Amino acid sequence: HTLTVQSDGYEIARRILNVPGDTSLYIPLVRNTGALLVTSIPSGATVYVDGQEAGHTPVTLHLGIGSHRLVWMLGGNQHQETVEVQSGIQARGYRF
Repeated sequence: HTLTVQSDGYEIARRILNVPGDTSLYIPLVRNTGALLVTSIPSGATVYVDGQEAGHTPVTLHLGIGSHRLVWMLGGNQHQETVEVQSGIQARGYRF
């Protein structure tokens, strides 16, 4: 038999099992993520994701699929936007 497990925010997991031989089955779920390459001109801006510091530009962030609030800060300047992270690699940049 083939067992399929689905949960929002996670990749689909499939396992083959033998009935009645298999009495238990462990299925780890892998979180669905996307990569976001964040840059700025000039580089070195502090990046915050959902209120948490995430590094300095350029930086590659691995985030859960969905909406995230992204903030760049450099000197006294700030830029913020909401990004919709999807599977794969996306890029976001800002020029100060």
